[in-house]
Amino acid sequence: ADVLQSAWWMLEHGKVFPALTRSDLLDLALLLAAAAHDAGHPGVNTDFLVRSSHPLALLYNDRSVLENMHSALCFRLLALAENDMLASLK
Repeated sequence: ADVLQSAWWMLEHGKVFPALTRSDLLDLALLLAAAAHDAGHPGVNTDFLVRSSHPLALLYNDRSVLENMHSALCFRLLALAENDMLASLK
């Protein structure tokens, strides 16, 4: 949860986004993207996964392995009815 924690801290305490007009929706988008980036992270980088012929590297053809895994996991989780926190935005 390193990226999520860092993103939250920057929103709350940092002066990293002075040019942005903050809104609840933009904050949610940033925190959701940060949580997705942390989800399922194996603790190694894409290069390691590719060089070790990890099943994730094979699944995603050695291309943006972690990014594809994070994205797929995020969409799978959000597709579950009990996790559809974005339903009210439709």
